[in-house]
Amino acid sequence: MHPLAFRPRRTPSAAQIAASRANGAKSHGPVTPEGKQNSSFNALKQGGRAKTIALNGEAPERLLALGQHYNEVYQPTNIAEAILVEEMALAKWRQCRLRIYESALLDYALDEIRPELETKYSSIDNETRLALAFRSLADQSHSLAEIRAHDAHFARQYGRALQQLLAGRYAQALLEPKDEIPSNEPENSLETLDSTSGLPPNEPDSKTAL
Repeated sequence: MHPLAFRPRRTPSAAQIAASRANGAKSHGPVTPEGKQNSSFNALKQGGRAKTIALNGEAPERLLALGQHYNEVYQPTNIAEAILVEEMALAKWRQCRLRIYESALLDYALDEIRPELETKYSSIDNETRLALAFRSLADQSHSLAEIRAHDAHFARQYGRALQQLLAGRYAQALLEPKDEIPSNEPENSLETLDSTSGLPPNEPDSKTAL
């Protein structure tokens, strides 16, 4: 199913609104700096802004599912990473929205030129009708050009967020202490090798043994 599958929002009842306000008044949220930071991080990971980003007619749960999918793939470990992952999910969501706009505009242009086509042609195939609708929309409106421009903008936004995420993780990996690689060469110490003759300890020299 398309991530932007449209579904009408349900209007909450007066009782639900009153209950929500009562529950909100009871909760004061985290009070310590650490608690507030963790709360912000969890809100980002769980798609806390899904209801504010999704437009009327869109399904915010689809946006929430998309954000959760990106969190599962990239596993952000701090607020900075969570923000970048959220930017990627929102950029992809907006790209999907633009493609819906493009289809809707072409359908609208097709409806507009339908009477003219029916008068001018006795029969016309569907592909030609769509092509003429596209031409009409491209010639008379800047909508398609705007859609292309915004699509490219969101693609760059997605790419920048991904690049910053990977660059940050690479820099963090460089700062982490590295485990020393054990050497395969035995250490030359007095415990294992006599310093004067090169023989193991307590091993008699051949000259003194005679």
